[in-house]
Amino acid sequence: MVPVYESTSSKVGGSQCGAANIEGKPKLTSPILLFLDLFSCPPNPCRSTRDRSDPTPRIAWPIPLPAHPIDQRNPASPKERILGKTRRIVTFAAAPHSKTSTQRPLHLNTSNRIISLDILRGFAILLVFVNHFEPGIMPGLTQLHGPAGFLFWHIKSIGWAGVDLFFVLSGFLISGILFAELEKNRDIKLFRFWMRRGFKIWPSYFFLLAILAITQTSAFIDTSSPSQFCKTLLVHVFFFQNYLADNPNGPTWSLAVEEHFYILLPLLLLGLQGLATKLKKNLKDLIGPATLFIVLLCLGLRVMNVFHGVHPNDYMQTHFRIDALMIGVFCQYLWMTQSPAITHICSHLRSYFLLSLLLVSPAFFFNRTHPFMFSIGFLLLSIGFSFLLLTLYGGLIRKYETAWFLKSVAVVGTWSYNIYLWHYFLPKIQLLQFDWINRHLMEWLPGNYLVLGMQAALFTVFGLTFGYLATLCIEFPFLQLRNKLFPSRYKLTSNPTP
Repeated sequence: MVPVYESTSSKVGGSQCGAANIEGKPKLTSPILLFLDLFSCPPNPCRSTRDRSDPTPRIAWPIPLPAHPIDQRNPASPKERILGKTRRIVTFAAAPHSKTSTQRPLHLNTSNRIISLDILRGFAILLVFVNHFEPGIMPGLTQLHGPAGFLFWHIKSIGWAGVDLFFVLSGFLISGILFAELEKNRDIKLFRFWMRRGFKIWPSYFFLLAILAITQTSAFIDTSSPSQFCKTLLVHVFFFQNYLADNPNGPTWSLAVEEHFYILLPLLLLGLQGLATKLKKNLKDLIGPATLFIVLLCLGLRVMNVFHGVHPNDYMQTHFRIDALMIGVFCQYLWMTQSPAITHICSHLRSYFLLSLLLVSPAFFFNRTHPFMFSIGFLLLSIGFSFLLLTLYGGLIRKYETAWFLKSVAVVGTWSYNIYLWHYFLPKIQLLQFDWINRHLMEWLPGNYLVLGMQAALFTVFGLTFGYLATLCIEFPFLQLRNKLFPSRYKLTSNPTP
Protein backbone atom coordinates (compact mmCIF):
# COMPACT_ATOMS: atom_id res chain seq x y z
CA MET A 1 0.00 0.00 0.00
CA VAL A 2 1.25 3.48 -0.79
CA PRO A 3 0.12 6.72 0.85
CA VAL A 4 -1.39 8.76 -1.95
CA TYR A 5 -2.18 12.43 -1.75
CA GLU A 6 -4.38 14.54 -3.93
CA SER A 7 -2.46 16.86 -6.18
CA THR A 8 -3.10 20.54 -6.58
CA SER A 9 -4.98 21.82 -9.58
CA SER A 10 -2.35 24.37 -10.61
CA LYS A 11 -0.70 24.14 -14.00
CA VAL A 12 2.38 22.04 -14.13
CA GLY A 13 5.69 23.68 -14.87
CA GLY A 14 8.90 22.02 -15.85
CA SER A 15 11.28 21.24 -18.62
CA GLN A 16 10.37 20.93 -22.25
CA CYS A 17 10.38 17.19 -22.05
CA GLY A 18 8.65 16.74 -18.75
CA ALA A 19 5.95 19.37 -18.92
CA ALA A 20 4.64 19.19 -22.45
CA ASN A 21 1.04 18.21 -23.08
CA ILE A 22 0.12 17.88 -19.43
CA GLU A 23 -3.19 19.66 -19.63
CA GLY A 24 -4.44 18.19 -22.91
CA LYS A 25 -4.21 14.87 -24.69
CA PRO A 26 -0.74 13.75 -25.75
CA LYS A 27 -0.08 14.08 -29.43
CA LEU A 28 1.27 10.53 -29.63
CA THR A 29 -1.15 7.69 -29.09
CA SER A 30 0.77 4.74 -30.53
CA PRO A 31 2.99 2.78 -28.13
CA ILE A 32 5.71 2.58 -30.80
CA LEU A 33 5.63 6.34 -31.43
CA LEU A 34 5.71 6.96 -27.67
CA PHE A 35 8.82 4.80 -27.32
CA LEU A 36 10.57 6.62 -30.17
CA ASP A 37 9.56 10.04 -28.89
CA LEU A 38 10.80 9.09 -25.43
CA PHE A 39 14.35 9.21 -26.73
CA SER A 40 13.97 12.23 -28.98
CA CYS A 41 12.80 14.85 -26.47
CA PRO A 42 15.25 17.10 -24.60
CA PRO A 43 16.91 15.50 -21.56
CA ASN A 44 16.45 16.06 -17.84
CA PRO A 45 12.66 16.11 -17.32
CA CYS A 46 13.34 16.37 -13.60
CA ARG A 47 14.83 19.86 -13.93
CA SER A 48 12.51 22.78 -13.34
CA THR A 49 12.14 25.91 -15.44
CA ARG A 50 14.67 28.44 -14.18
CA ASP A 51 16.97 31.23 -15.20
CA ARG A 52 19.55 29.82 -17.66
CA SER A 53 22.27 31.70 -15.77
CA ASP A 54 21.52 29.60 -12.68
CA PRO A 55 23.22 26.20 -13.15
CA THR A 56 21.70 24.71 -10.00
CA PRO A 57 19.43 21.71 -10.79
CA ARG A 58 16.16 21.95 -8.94
CA ILE A 59 13.92 18.99 -8.30
CA ALA A 60 10.42 18.60 -6.89
CA TRP A 61 10.28 15.47 -4.80
CA PRO A 62 6.99 13.74 -3.98
CA ILE A 63 7.70 12.27 -0.57
CA PRO A 64 5.60 10.88 2.32
CA LEU A 65 3.87 13.27 4.64
CA PRO A 66 6.21 13.41 7.70
CA ALA A 67 8.87 16.11 7.85
CA HIS A 68 11.79 15.29 5.63
CA PRO A 69 15.24 15.28 7.24
CA ILE A 70 16.35 18.01 4.81
CA ASP A 71 13.52 20.19 6.13
CA GLN A 72 14.84 19.69 9.65
CA ARG A 73 18.39 20.62 8.64
CA ASN A 74 17.20 23.61 6.63
CA PRO A 75 13.90 24.92 8.03
CA ALA A 76 13.96 27.75 5.50
CA SER A 77 13.89 25.37 2.52
CA PRO A 78 10.89 26.15 0.26
CA LYS A 79 8.04 23.75 0.95
CA GLU A 80 4.29 23.41 1.27
CA ARG A 81 2.73 21.75 4.29
CA ILE A 82 -0.76 21.36 2.97
CA LEU A 83 -2.84 18.48 4.28
CA GLY A 84 -6.07 16.90 3.19
CA LYS A 85 -7.08 18.23 -0.20
CA THR A 86 -3.64 18.95 -1.64
CA ARG A 87 -0.34 17.16 -1.85
CA ARG A 88 2.79 18.16 0.04
CA ILE A 89 5.76 18.95 -2.14
CA VAL A 90 9.27 19.62 -0.89
CA THR A 91 11.39 21.58 -3.35
CA PHE A 92 15.07 22.16 -2.72
CA ALA A 93 18.24 22.99 -4.59
CA ALA A 94 21.82 21.85 -4.36
CA ALA A 95 22.88 25.42 -3.57
CA PRO A 96 21.18 26.79 -0.43
CA HIS A 97 20.66 30.31 -1.78
CA SER A 98 19.28 29.50 -5.23
CA LYS A 99 16.04 31.01 -6.42
CA THR A 100 12.92 29.19 -5.38
CA SER A 101 10.93 27.18 -7.90
CA THR A 102 7.25 26.61 -8.49
CA GLN A 103 7.88 23.14 -9.93
CA ARG A 104 4.92 20.83 -9.42
CA PRO A 105 4.87 17.08 -8.75
CA LEU A 106 6.48 14.74 -11.21
CA HIS A 107 3.29 12.68 -11.43
CA LEU A 108 -0.16 13.24 -12.75
CA ASN A 109 -2.61 12.02 -10.13
CA THR A 110 -6.00 10.69 -11.11
CA SER A 111 -8.39 9.40 -8.47
CA ASN A 112 -5.76 10.05 -5.78
CA ARG A 113 -3.21 7.61 -7.20
CA ILE A 114 0.36 7.88 -8.47
CA ILE A 115 -0.10 6.95 -12.12
CA SER A 116 3.48 5.87 -12.80
CA LEU A 117 3.32 3.22 -10.07
CA ASP A 118 -0.01 1.92 -11.33
CA ILE A 119 1.51 1.66 -14.80
CA LEU A 120 4.32 -0.45 -13.37
CA ARG A 121 1.79 -2.65 -11.57
CA GLY A 122 -0.16 -3.02 -14.77
CA PHE A 123 2.90 -4.06 -16.78
CA ALA A 124 3.90 -6.48 -14.01
CA ILE A 125 0.55 -8.27 -14.04
CA LEU A 126 0.55 -8.40 -17.84
CA LEU A 127 3.96 -10.08 -17.71
CA VAL A 128 2.56 -12.65 -15.30
CA PHE A 129 -0.38 -13.21 -17.66
CA VAL A 130 1.99 -13.96 -20.54
CA ASN A 131 3.96 -16.38 -18.37
CA HIS A 132 0.79 -18.38 -17.68
CA PHE A 133 -0.09 -18.85 -21.34
CA GLU A 134 0.25 -22.63 -21.06
CA PRO A 135 -0.88 -25.50 -23.33
CA GLY A 136 -3.62 -26.27 -20.80
CA ILE A 137 -5.06 -22.79 -21.43
CA MET A 138 -4.11 -22.53 -25.10
CA PRO A 139 -3.99 -26.11 -26.47
CA GLY A 140 -2.62 -25.00 -29.84
CA LEU A 141 0.59 -23.63 -28.32
CA THR A 142 2.42 -26.90 -28.92
CA GLN A 143 2.01 -26.30 -32.66
CA LEU A 144 3.53 -22.80 -32.54
CA HIS A 145 6.86 -22.94 -34.35
CA GLY A 146 8.96 -20.83 -36.70
CA PRO A 147 9.65 -17.10 -36.22
CA ALA A 148 6.31 -16.54 -34.47
CA GLY A 149 6.98 -19.40 -32.08
CA PHE A 150 10.52 -18.17 -31.40
CA LEU A 151 9.25 -14.68 -30.58
CA PHE A 152 6.37 -15.92 -28.45
CA TRP A 153 8.37 -18.37 -26.36
CA HIS A 154 11.06 -15.78 -25.61
CA ILE A 155 8.46 -13.20 -24.60
CA LYS A 156 6.72 -15.81 -22.49
CA SER A 157 10.00 -16.74 -20.83
CA ILE A 158 10.35 -13.27 -19.31
CA GLY A 159 6.80 -13.31 -17.94
CA TRP A 160 7.91 -14.85 -14.66
CA ALA A 161 9.92 -11.68 -13.97
CA GLY A 162 6.66 -9.80 -13.33
CA VAL A 163 6.74 -11.22 -9.79
CA ASP A 164 10.17 -9.66 -9.23
CA LEU A 165 8.84 -6.29 -10.37
CA PHE A 166 6.04 -6.65 -7.81
CA PHE A 167 8.65 -7.44 -5.15
CA VAL A 168 10.69 -4.32 -5.89
CA LEU A 169 7.55 -2.17 -5.94
CA SER A 170 6.34 -3.62 -2.66
CA GLY A 171 9.68 -3.04 -0.93
CA PHE A 172 9.73 0.55 -2.17
CA LEU A 173 6.19 1.38 -1.06
CA ILE A 174 6.00 -0.50 2.24
CA SER A 175 9.33 0.87 3.41
CA GLY A 176 8.11 4.36 2.53
CA ILE A 177 5.21 3.91 4.94
CA LEU A 178 7.48 2.64 7.72
CA PHE A 179 10.16 5.27 7.15
CA ALA A 180 7.50 7.96 7.31
CA GLU A 181 6.11 6.57 10.55
CA LEU A 182 9.57 6.45 12.11
CA GLU A 183 10.31 9.98 10.92
CA LYS A 184 7.15 11.41 12.42
CA ASN A 185 6.48 9.30 15.52
CA ARG A 186 9.90 7.79 16.30
CA ASP A 187 8.28 4.36 16.52
CA ILE A 188 6.24 1.82 14.56
CA LYS A 189 2.92 0.54 15.84
CA LEU A 190 3.47 -3.07 14.86
CA PHE A 191 -0.06 -4.34 15.46
CA ARG A 192 -1.60 -1.45 13.55
CA PHE A 193 0.79 -1.93 10.63
CA TRP A 194 0.25 -5.69 10.45
CA MET A 195 -3.52 -5.35 10.68
CA ARG A 196 -3.63 -2.72 7.97
CA ARG A 197 -1.60 -5.00 5.69
CA GLY A 198 -3.80 -7.92 6.70
CA PHE A 199 -7.01 -6.13 5.74
CA LYS A 200 -5.42 -5.57 2.34
CA ILE A 201 -4.16 -9.13 1.76
CA TRP A 202 -6.24 -11.58 3.78
CA PRO A 203 -9.88 -11.11 2.64
CA SER A 204 -9.27 -11.82 -1.05
CA TYR A 205 -6.71 -14.52 -0.29
CA PHE A 206 -8.89 -16.46 2.14
CA PHE A 207 -11.91 -16.11 -0.13
CA LEU A 208 -9.82 -17.63 -2.93
CA LEU A 209 -8.73 -20.51 -0.68
CA ALA A 210 -12.37 -21.16 0.25
CA ILE A 211 -13.44 -21.28 -3.40
CA LEU A 212 -10.55 -23.57 -4.32
CA ALA A 213 -11.36 -25.88 -1.42
CA ILE A 214 -15.10 -26.02 -2.20
CA THR A 215 -14.56 -26.66 -5.91
CA GLN A 216 -11.52 -28.91 -5.27
CA THR A 217 -9.73 -27.00 -8.00
CA SER A 218 -6.07 -27.05 -7.04
CA ALA A 219 -6.13 -29.90 -4.51
CA PHE A 220 -4.00 -27.86 -2.13
CA ILE A 221 -5.71 -29.54 0.84
CA ASP A 222 -4.74 -33.16 1.47
CA THR A 223 -7.81 -35.04 2.74
CA SER A 224 -6.10 -38.42 3.05
CA SER A 225 -6.08 -38.13 6.86
CA PRO A 226 -7.19 -35.63 9.52
CA SER A 227 -3.57 -34.76 10.33
CA GLN A 228 -2.72 -34.09 6.68
CA PHE A 229 -5.86 -32.04 6.29
CA CYS A 230 -4.93 -29.82 9.24
CA LYS A 231 -1.32 -29.55 8.11
CA THR A 232 -2.03 -28.51 4.54
CA LEU A 233 -4.74 -26.09 5.64
CA LEU A 234 -2.62 -24.40 8.30
CA VAL A 235 0.39 -24.19 5.99
CA HIS A 236 -1.64 -22.02 3.61
CA VAL A 237 -3.43 -20.06 6.33
CA PHE A 238 -0.12 -19.01 7.89
CA PHE A 239 1.68 -18.47 4.56
CA PHE A 240 4.27 -21.23 4.71
CA GLN A 241 3.33 -22.89 1.41
CA ASN A 242 6.61 -21.75 -0.13
CA TYR A 243 8.47 -23.97 2.35
CA LEU A 244 6.22 -26.74 3.67
CA ALA A 245 3.62 -27.47 1.00
CA ASP A 246 4.04 -30.20 -1.60
CA ASN A 247 1.56 -28.17 -3.63
CA PRO A 248 2.47 -24.46 -3.28
CA ASN A 249 -0.89 -23.61 -4.87
CA GLY A 250 0.03 -21.65 -7.94
CA PRO A 251 1.23 -18.07 -7.56
CA THR A 252 0.29 -17.83 -3.87
CA TRP A 253 3.91 -18.63 -2.98
CA SER A 254 4.80 -14.99 -3.64
CA LEU A 255 2.20 -13.87 -1.10
CA ALA A 256 4.07 -15.93 1.48
CA VAL A 257 7.29 -14.09 0.63
CA GLU A 258 5.46 -10.76 0.95
CA GLU A 259 3.92 -11.70 4.30
CA HIS A 260 7.30 -12.70 5.69
CA PHE A 261 8.67 -9.36 4.51
CA TYR A 262 5.83 -7.48 6.24
CA ILE A 263 6.77 -9.17 9.50
CA LEU A 264 10.53 -8.83 9.22
CA LEU A 265 10.97 -5.28 7.90
CA PRO A 266 9.33 -3.35 10.80
CA LEU A 267 11.15 -5.57 13.30
CA LEU A 268 14.43 -4.85 11.50
CA LEU A 269 13.80 -1.09 11.54
CA LEU A 270 12.93 -1.11 15.25
CA GLY A 271 16.04 -3.16 15.95
CA LEU A 272 18.17 -0.70 14.00
CA GLN A 273 16.54 2.17 15.88
CA GLY A 274 17.51 0.59 19.19
CA LEU A 275 21.03 -0.02 17.94
CA ALA A 276 21.32 3.56 16.72
CA THR A 277 20.24 4.83 20.14
CA LYS A 278 22.77 2.60 21.87
CA LEU A 279 25.60 3.65 19.54
CA LYS A 280 24.46 7.28 19.54
CA LYS A 281 24.17 7.31 15.78
CA ASN A 282 21.55 8.47 13.32
CA LEU A 283 19.16 5.71 12.26
CA LYS A 284 19.58 6.75 8.63
CA ASP A 285 23.27 5.84 8.85
CA LEU A 286 22.33 2.22 9.60
CA ILE A 287 19.41 1.55 7.26
CA GLY A 288 21.43 1.62 4.04
CA PRO A 289 24.25 -0.71 5.19
CA ALA A 290 21.78 -3.10 6.83
CA THR A 291 19.70 -3.31 3.67
CA LEU A 292 22.72 -3.97 1.48
CA PHE A 293 23.98 -6.59 3.94
CA ILE A 294 20.71 -8.53 3.61
CA VAL A 295 20.90 -8.28 -0.19
CA LEU A 296 24.45 -9.65 -0.23
CA LEU A 297 23.56 -12.35 2.31
CA CYS A 298 20.67 -13.49 0.14
CA LEU A 299 22.96 -13.53 -2.90
CA GLY A 300 25.51 -15.61 -0.99
CA LEU A 301 22.85 -18.15 0.02
CA ARG A 302 21.73 -18.53 -3.58
CA VAL A 303 25.29 -19.00 -4.84
CA MET A 304 25.87 -21.69 -2.21
CA ASN A 305 22.64 -23.37 -3.22
CA VAL A 306 23.75 -23.45 -6.87
CA PHE A 307 26.80 -25.51 -5.87
CA HIS A 308 24.58 -27.94 -3.96
CA GLY A 309 21.99 -28.13 -6.74
CA VAL A 310 18.93 -25.98 -7.40
CA HIS A 311 15.61 -27.72 -6.75
CA PRO A 312 12.50 -26.82 -8.80
CA ASN A 313 10.80 -24.86 -6.01
CA ASP A 314 13.84 -23.17 -4.47
CA TYR A 315 13.00 -19.89 -6.21
CA MET A 316 9.87 -19.67 -4.03
CA GLN A 317 11.66 -19.59 -0.68
CA THR A 318 11.85 -16.32 1.19
CA HIS A 319 15.54 -16.43 2.12
CA PHE A 320 16.38 -16.77 -1.58
CA ARG A 321 14.04 -14.02 -2.81
CA ILE A 322 13.77 -11.32 -0.14
CA ASP A 323 16.66 -9.40 -1.68
CA ALA A 324 14.30 -8.10 -4.39
CA LEU A 325 12.13 -6.50 -1.71
CA MET A 326 15.15 -5.15 0.12
CA ILE A 327 16.41 -3.52 -3.07
CA GLY A 328 13.07 -1.72 -3.18
CA VAL A 329 13.69 -0.66 0.43
CA PHE A 330 17.11 0.65 -0.53
CA CYS A 331 15.60 2.68 -3.39
CA GLN A 332 13.15 4.27 -0.96
CA TYR A 333 16.00 4.96 1.45
CA LEU A 334 17.95 6.75 -1.32
CA TRP A 335 14.86 8.68 -2.35
CA MET A 336 13.87 9.86 1.13
CA THR A 337 17.41 10.83 2.09
CA GLN A 338 17.75 12.71 -1.21
CA SER A 339 20.91 10.81 -2.12
CA PRO A 340 23.11 12.25 -4.89
CA ALA A 341 22.46 8.97 -6.71
CA ILE A 342 18.80 9.93 -7.06
CA THR A 343 19.75 13.35 -8.44
CA HIS A 344 22.03 11.65 -10.96
CA ILE A 345 19.31 9.21 -12.03
CA CYS A 346 16.79 12.01 -12.43
CA SER A 347 19.27 13.92 -14.56
CA HIS A 348 19.83 10.92 -16.86
CA LEU A 349 16.43 9.26 -16.95
CA ARG A 350 16.68 7.85 -20.45
CA SER A 351 20.14 6.40 -19.87
CA TYR A 352 19.03 4.60 -16.73
CA PHE A 353 15.90 3.41 -18.50
CA LEU A 354 18.05 1.77 -21.17
CA LEU A 355 20.32 0.35 -18.47
CA SER A 356 17.27 -1.16 -16.75
CA LEU A 357 16.30 -2.93 -19.98
CA LEU A 358 19.83 -4.28 -20.32
CA LEU A 359 19.84 -5.65 -16.76
CA VAL A 360 16.43 -7.27 -17.23
CA SER A 361 17.32 -8.87 -20.58
CA PRO A 362 18.82 -12.16 -19.21
CA ALA A 363 15.29 -13.16 -18.19
CA PHE A 364 14.53 -13.55 -21.91
CA PHE A 365 16.97 -16.45 -22.13
CA PHE A 366 17.10 -18.14 -18.70
CA ASN A 367 14.42 -19.57 -16.45
CA ARG A 368 14.28 -19.16 -12.69
CA THR A 369 16.12 -22.39 -11.88
CA HIS A 370 19.04 -21.81 -14.28
CA PRO A 371 22.27 -21.49 -12.25
CA PHE A 372 23.09 -18.05 -13.69
CA MET A 373 19.62 -16.63 -13.10
CA PHE A 374 19.24 -18.22 -9.68
CA SER A 375 22.55 -16.74 -8.50
CA ILE A 376 23.53 -13.38 -9.96
CA GLY A 377 20.61 -13.12 -12.40
CA PHE A 378 17.98 -12.46 -9.73
CA LEU A 379 20.10 -9.63 -8.35
CA LEU A 380 20.62 -8.05 -11.78
CA LEU A 381 16.91 -8.35 -12.48
CA SER A 382 15.98 -6.59 -9.24
CA ILE A 383 18.50 -3.81 -9.86
CA GLY A 384 17.14 -3.39 -13.37
CA PHE A 385 13.59 -3.11 -12.07
CA SER A 386 14.73 -0.65 -9.41
CA PHE A 387 16.15 1.62 -12.14
CA LEU A 388 12.91 1.23 -14.07
CA LEU A 389 10.94 2.18 -10.96
CA LEU A 390 13.07 5.23 -10.21
CA THR A 391 13.03 6.51 -13.80
CA LEU A 392 9.25 6.25 -14.08
CA TYR A 393 8.75 7.63 -10.58
CA GLY A 394 11.16 10.41 -11.50
CA GLY A 395 8.98 11.54 -14.40
CA LEU A 396 10.32 9.80 -17.53
CA ILE A 397 6.87 9.20 -19.02
CA ARG A 398 4.98 11.94 -17.22
CA LYS A 399 3.72 13.66 -20.35
CA TYR A 400 2.39 10.35 -21.71
CA GLU A 401 0.45 9.31 -18.62
CA THR A 402 -2.81 10.55 -20.13
CA ALA A 403 -2.36 8.46 -23.30
CA TRP A 404 -5.16 5.93 -23.60
CA PHE A 405 -2.95 2.81 -23.55
CA LEU A 406 -0.99 3.89 -20.46
CA LYS A 407 -4.20 4.93 -18.73
CA SER A 408 -5.58 1.46 -19.51
CA VAL A 409 -2.47 -0.21 -18.10
CA ALA A 410 -2.74 1.98 -14.99
CA VAL A 411 -6.36 0.93 -14.48
CA VAL A 412 -5.32 -2.71 -14.72
CA GLY A 413 -2.64 -1.91 -12.16
CA THR A 414 -5.27 -0.81 -9.65
CA TRP A 415 -6.78 -4.31 -9.86
CA SER A 416 -3.44 -6.10 -9.98
CA TYR A 417 -3.60 -7.88 -6.60
CA ASN A 418 -6.87 -9.68 -7.27
CA ILE A 419 -6.00 -10.30 -10.91
CA TYR A 420 -2.81 -11.95 -9.71
CA LEU A 421 -4.73 -14.10 -7.25
CA TRP A 422 -7.48 -15.28 -9.58
CA HIS A 423 -6.21 -15.45 -13.14
CA TYR A 424 -4.18 -18.64 -12.71
CA PHE A 425 -7.03 -20.63 -11.17
CA LEU A 426 -10.00 -19.46 -13.26
CA PRO A 427 -9.45 -21.88 -16.19
CA LYS A 428 -9.23 -24.74 -13.69
CA ILE A 429 -12.62 -24.03 -12.04
CA GLN A 430 -15.06 -26.35 -13.80
CA LEU A 431 -18.11 -24.19 -13.08
CA LEU A 432 -16.79 -21.49 -15.40
CA GLN A 433 -16.72 -23.86 -18.40
CA PHE A 434 -13.43 -22.43 -19.66
CA ASP A 435 -12.45 -25.70 -21.34
CA TRP A 436 -15.81 -25.95 -23.11
CA ILE A 437 -15.42 -22.45 -24.55
CA ASN A 438 -11.85 -23.25 -25.60
CA ARG A 439 -12.87 -26.41 -27.45
CA HIS A 440 -15.60 -24.60 -29.36
CA LEU A 441 -13.22 -21.83 -30.35
CA MET A 442 -10.97 -24.44 -31.93
CA GLU A 443 -13.95 -25.87 -33.81
CA TRP A 444 -15.45 -22.59 -35.00
CA LEU A 445 -12.40 -20.52 -35.92
CA PRO A 446 -10.13 -21.24 -38.87
CA GLY A 447 -6.36 -20.93 -38.59
CA ASN A 448 -4.12 -21.77 -35.68
CA TYR A 449 -2.99 -18.18 -35.03
CA LEU A 450 -6.56 -16.87 -34.84
CA VAL A 451 -7.50 -19.62 -32.40
CA LEU A 452 -4.46 -18.90 -30.23
CA GLY A 453 -5.26 -15.18 -30.25
CA MET A 454 -8.86 -15.78 -29.17
CA GLN A 455 -7.78 -18.22 -26.46
CA ALA A 456 -5.27 -15.69 -25.12
CA ALA A 457 -7.94 -12.97 -25.23
CA LEU A 458 -10.41 -15.24 -23.41
CA PHE A 459 -7.90 -16.01 -20.66
CA THR A 460 -7.05 -12.31 -20.31
CA VAL A 461 -10.70 -11.20 -20.22
CA PHE A 462 -11.53 -13.83 -17.60
CA GLY A 463 -8.63 -12.69 -15.41
CA LEU A 464 -9.29 -8.97 -15.75
CA THR A 465 -13.03 -9.35 -15.15
CA PHE A 466 -12.72 -11.45 -12.02
CA GLY A 467 -9.87 -9.29 -10.77
CA TYR A 468 -12.02 -6.19 -11.15
CA LEU A 469 -15.05 -7.80 -9.47
CA ALA A 470 -12.97 -9.10 -6.57
CA THR A 471 -11.35 -5.69 -6.13
CA LEU A 472 -14.72 -3.95 -6.14
CA CYS A 473 -16.66 -6.46 -4.02
CA ILE A 474 -14.00 -7.75 -1.60
CA GLU A 475 -10.88 -5.62 -1.46
CA PHE A 476 -12.34 -2.10 -1.39
CA PRO A 477 -15.05 -2.81 1.24
CA PHE A 478 -12.44 -4.32 3.56
CA LEU A 479 -10.11 -1.38 2.97
CA GLN A 480 -12.92 0.94 4.00
CA LEU A 481 -13.49 -1.17 7.12
CA ARG A 482 -9.75 -1.10 7.80
CA ASN A 483 -9.70 2.68 7.65
CA LYS A 484 -12.44 2.78 10.28
CA LEU A 485 -10.93 0.20 12.63
CA PHE A 486 -7.26 1.03 12.11
CA PRO A 487 -7.09 4.53 10.67
CA SER A 488 -3.84 5.71 9.23
CA ARG A 489 -1.60 7.75 11.49
CA TYR A 490 -1.45 10.34 8.72
CA LYS A 491 -4.11 12.53 7.23
CA LEU A 492 -4.54 10.88 3.86
CA THR A 493 -7.39 10.91 1.40
CA SER A 494 -10.28 8.68 2.39
CA ASN A 495 -10.53 6.72 -0.85
CA PRO A 496 -9.25 3.15 -0.39
CA THR A 497 -6.20 2.42 -2.50
CA PRO A 498 -4.00 -0.66 -2.76
